[in-house]
Amino acid sequence: MSVKLMQAVQYNSYGGGASGLKHVEVPIPTPKTNEVLIKLEAIRINPADWKIQTGVLRAIFFPRKFPHTPCKTH
Repeated sequence: MSVKLMQAVQYNSYGGGASGLKHVEVPIPTPKTNEVLIKLEAIRINPADWKIQTGVLRAIFFPRKFPHTPCKTH
C-alpha cells in the first residue's frame, strides 16, 4: 500500500531566512477524532511564522521540534 504524499515547506533549524526553507514531500496527515483535514491550494508564511523561523520568537515558542512545517497545526 503506497503512502499518499503532499507538498510542504519545512525548515530544519532556526535562521537561514528564505534559503533555510526547503520544499519537501511529506505524508498526508490522518485526522484524529473531532478533527478535519482540509486541502489547501496555497498558503503564505505570515510575520509570526517568519519570526519563529528566524529565532526572534524562540523564547516564546521554544522548544520547537525540527523539521518544522509552518502553517501546519500537527
